[in-house]
Amino acid sequence: MRTDVLARVAMLSLGHFNRAFLQSTGFSPHQYILRQRVALATELMQTTSRALADIALEVGFGDQSHFSRTYAAITGETPSACRRRHRQIRFGMAESDKPRTKPEIRDAWRAR
Repeated sequence: MRTDVLARVAMLSLGHFNRAFLQSTGFSPHQYILRQRVALATELMQTTSRALADIALEVGFGDQSHFSRTYAAITGETPSACRRRHRQIRFGMAESDKPRTKPEIRDAWRAR
């Protein structure tokens, strides 16, 4: 929903609405909506196995790329890293149970 529409509903000027919103929430209307989308996406990533592109579209992003950039900017991690981390917590993977990377496999082979 556009900010000017929200301002009209609240019967405030656009500038006054934006200032009041920022003062009451700590975020601009746009930032607040992005954070709400990211929170919903996080919940979907943790509770479903749906593709990230589907989740991005469902929560209101135009494409997965925009979703990933925004998600990383807000949370500090990529959506796939969040999903991977949550799966490790959810399924109790120990450090030794995690899949090894190619250098780790190569080093283990050389150590034999």
